[in-house]
Amino acid sequence: MPRHFAIVPAAGSGSRFGSEKPKQYLSLLGRPLLHHTLAALVACPEIDRVWVVLSPDDGEWDRYDWSELGPKLETLRCGGTTRADSVGNGLRAAAMVAADDDWILVHDAARPCLSREMLVTLLGELADDKVGGILAVPVADTLKRADGEQRVAATEARATACGRRRRRRCFVTGCSRMLWRSAAPLPTNPARSRRSVSGRAWCAPTRPISR
Repeated sequence: MPRHFAIVPAAGSGSRFGSEKPKQYLSLLGRPLLHHTLAALVACPEIDRVWVVLSPDDGEWDRYDWSELGPKLETLRCGGTTRADSVGNGLRAAAMVAADDDWILVHDAARPCLSREMLVTLLGELADDKVGGILAVPVADTLKRADGEQRVAATEARATACGRRRRRRCFVTGCSRMLWRSAAPLPTNPARSRRSVSGRAWCAPTRPISR
């Protein structure tokens, strides 16, 4: 039976965010932002292992106690200079454990609002899929498509529009490894590159996060 694994790229320096500390380590409710993200993943019974990909020179991780997250969590100090490099390195490390028909979920370190319902929806929708997919909130607003001159070219049908993508992606391991081996340069978004590798990614609808 296929297993499920998660990769959380967390090697960013926070330069785009404009913070002295990487944003994944900023405090949220008394804990690093990253802690909440990892806690949601390790708490999911369907996920066998969670790899957090750190920068080799990460000086923040050891400042915190992560023991309560349990044995599912493992660190990989193989983060790259870009997010794509970190995900690719994480996949290469995962290849030592995951079989070709196992599933790999990739989730951003600084997106902690991950619920059990979202994970169940994503994994359930993709159970019999041959490629993989993403979570997205169905569009409620009217969407217009612009042409090259920035003039309205068409109105998108709400029934088929899948917008406000959430950064939760899940793909079959064998296909994911093929993606990273064949892509040059490495893509930042597996779902985008997936369309040219082995088919279109599934768009699994989820509810908006209550504010």
